[in-house]
Amino acid sequence: MNLALATLSAMLTAYCLVGDPPLARLVPRESLRLPGWARPLPGALDSRLRWLIAAAAGAFVWMYFWSVTAWVTLAIPVLMFGVWLLLGRMESQSSRQRREQAESLLPETLDIMRLCVQAGQPLRLAAKSTVEVMPAEASRPLRDLLRGIDVGMTDSQAWSACSKDEAWADIAHDMVVVTRSGLPVVRVLNRHAELARRAMRTKRLAKAKAVGVKSVLPLGVCHLPAFVLLGIVPVIASGLAHVFG
Repeated sequence: MNLALATLSAMLTAYCLVGDPPLARLVPRESLRLPGWARPLPGALDSRLRWLIAAAAGAFVWMYFWSVTAWVTLAIPVLMFGVWLLLGRMESQSSRQRREQAESLLPETLDIMRLCVQAGQPLRLAAKSTVEVMPAEASRPLRDLLRGIDVGMTDSQAWSACSKDEAWADIAHDMVVVTRSGLPVVRVLNRHAELARRAMRTKRLAKAKAVGVKSVLPLGVCHLPAFVLLGIVPVIASGLAHVFG
């Protein structure tokens, strides 16, 4: 079992260290659809690096508890997955700010693209016009779309590659259907813009409600000393004076 564990760790380390071929990133690949709680945040570490750190943590635990190999061997895969999952939910402050900015500008990005299409521009030219007027972070998926088209991808392949961005996943899926079937682009863009606005309103309302909950502890800490000094200390002092007086 030790040999099997060592072999597995070596294979995982090799997988993390060996990168993809130079042109592999240009070919859209079908990715495993993870549940919401397991999906990494956009600003999290790369999956390969997270697996490498998880393998290092598993190897450390196995070496430290080598005398109980049977139990540790069973627990190491769970530990490695937990470390991989935890690292995927960690996001830097700057990355979170960029993601929130992109999400807040998503309805406007889709509206500009829809107006360009309504004005008679082809979908590719509408994406290019939107990229030129929107901030870089908000239009990053569209920049990737245009780069994919420039290197020879079809429209459906380029839109499929944009589904890696969580905020654009549903949009990219519908745009793939549009490019293959010829459905009205304007209707799809308008629908997703409205959904994005609704999601932003819901998120802002949740943040506003959370302010009241989060402010309970600071207010309690501020009022507790006054309550103790004005309510409890006089009663104790009065009782001691009555007993010893």
